[in-house]
Amino acid sequence: MNTWNLAADDLEFLRRHLEDLEAAGTPGFGLILTEQVPFTFDSEKKTLWGEEIGTLEEILDWLESDPKPTQSTFCETISGGHRDSGEQLFTSPAQPVTGEVFVWWDDSGQEPRTVFMDAGDADPEDLNDPTAEVWEDMERLAVHDAPLPVTVENILAFARGEVFTVNAPERIELIPARELLEELTEHFAQQD
Repeated sequence: MNTWNLAADDLEFLRRHLEDLEAAGTPGFGLILTEQVPFTFDSEKKTLWGEEIGTLEEILDWLESDPKPTQSTFCETISGGHRDSGEQLFTSPAQPVTGEVFVWWDDSGQEPRTVFMDAGDADPEDLNDPTAEVWEDMERLAVHDAPLPVTVENILAFARGEVFTVNAPERIELIPARELLEELTEHFAQQD
């Protein structure tokens, strides 16, 4: 027997929200966390994370909304060669990064390129001299020329690798909202 963090009364709200998403031409999804119920043979506790369905972008926003201290951002956009935290980026010694670059939470899928990153402690004159010693020991940063695509696979990998790392659920799924509503409807029909 399965349990959910939702009640039958929640179905109508979820249905209306899904209809709004579909009317706007955007697919809806639900992030489901599943854990075995202790001391039972086959019972599972299923949790619709946030008790909400949404677009992939919305779900990603929810996952990033309350980050743990060690949690990375899914994809950081760096414009104009400076990170939000103040570091300046250089493509090579004395050559500042121009345009946008992107820092992905995980580079295991694609080969990034490396740039120099000055935390503001280098002498500004050294930053203009490509032969200065400061470039030898400067920290490096892996960047990409395009943002990390917001896909089911990438969001699931992010959820598993960055968000739900402590007391991780047994299973994390991102399923289409229509499938989720069918499963919930069947679940609550069996309860009656």
